[in-house]
Parts: sequence; structure tokens; C-alpha cells
Amino acid sequence: MGQRQTDLGSVTFEQVLVTPDEILTSIYPSDSPITSLLNVFKQLNQVNIYLGIVQGAFATAREYTTTRTRPWITSGVEQAILDPYILHHYGEFWMELEAATLLTDRAAQVLQAAIEKSINLTAQERGEAAITVYTAKAFVTKIGLAITTQMFDVMGASATAQSYGIDRYWRNLRTATLHDPVDYKIREVGNWALTGTMPTITPYS
Repeated sequence: MGQRQTDLGSVTFEQVLVTPDEILTSIYPSDSPITSLLNVFKQLNQVNIYLGIVQGAFATAREYTTTRTRPWITSGVEQAILDPYILHHYGEFWMELEAATLLTDRAAQVLQAAIEKSINLTAQERGEAAITVYTAKAFVTKIGLAITTQMFDVMGASATAQSYGIDRYWRNLRTATLHDPVDYKIREVGNWALTGTMPTITPYS
């Protein structure tokens, strides 16, 4: 179906009650760190979309492997779920997904704490919240693109059939992650890790 954000101006709502305290930029000075925190919130929204795509890919691959994948002829096992290489891949997928989930959850907690500081939020705290979100975004992007490609290694050639449409996970994730270049997020994180420099505030950060 696609997605459009209401702040792009392409979607309007009528006769909806909105109170002043629900409008982030209306009650704070324009130079307050809290006013630009919405940009970071949007980034975390993207992280969760990415993570959801990868979680869906993992669930689909697991179901396929346990019900359809056949063992390789020299594997020495009767079921694909006993293949040591397949088990190894799933172990890596699981560890990467767990790490991605924990990073995303931590980013949400740090960002929520920043939001709750309201007008008292400092520029340093705003920057640290942003770095936490960017770390999660870069990591989820990296492992997500890897998993949605490598998942075919544990399913086999027949899983690439168009009738299954399993390639949609990689395609959707690849499209979504091009919204803004993750390399720039990694650069921001690297600059902070090495020099302590806070990220530049832009509509994407």
C-alpha cells in the first residue's frame, strides 16, 4: 500500500482535536534542543520499520526451512534442520537479530528519557540520544540487508521462485534504507566516538 507521512503535506486531517502540548514545536523556543528532537524520533521510527522487515524475513525463512528445505546430498543428515551449516547460519541470524532488537529498544528508552526532559533537555543530551538512535539504525540496516540476502542459503534454490515472493523482504528493506544514506549516520557515530562531536542537526538527523 505504501506509506506517506503526514508532515510531508500530502495527507490532511479535518475535525481532529490537537492540544497545544501535543505540538512539539509550538510551545518551545525555536533554539531549544527539544524542538529538533522530532527529527531523531523519525529516525527511530525508520529503525523499527527496518527491524520489523528483518524479523518477518527470519520468521518466513524459519518456516520454509522447517517445512520445505531438503538436506544437501553430502550433508549426511536426513533433515535440513539437522544440517550443521544451516544451524550455524540460524545461530548467526538469531544473534544479530537479538543485538539489533536490544539496540533498538535501548534507543527508544534513551529517546523517551530525552523527551521527558522537555525544555530542560540539553544540547549534549539531545546529541547523545541521536547517536544512540543512529547506532541502532546503522546496525539494523547492516544486519538486515545481510540476513535478507543470506536467508536463501538456508532455504535452497526453490525458495527463489516468484510464487513465494520471499525476495520482497530484501527489496522492501533495500528501498526503505535508501531514504537517507546510512553512511552519513555511521560518520556521525564515528565522529562522536573519536572526538566527542555531536551530530549536526538537519531534517534527517
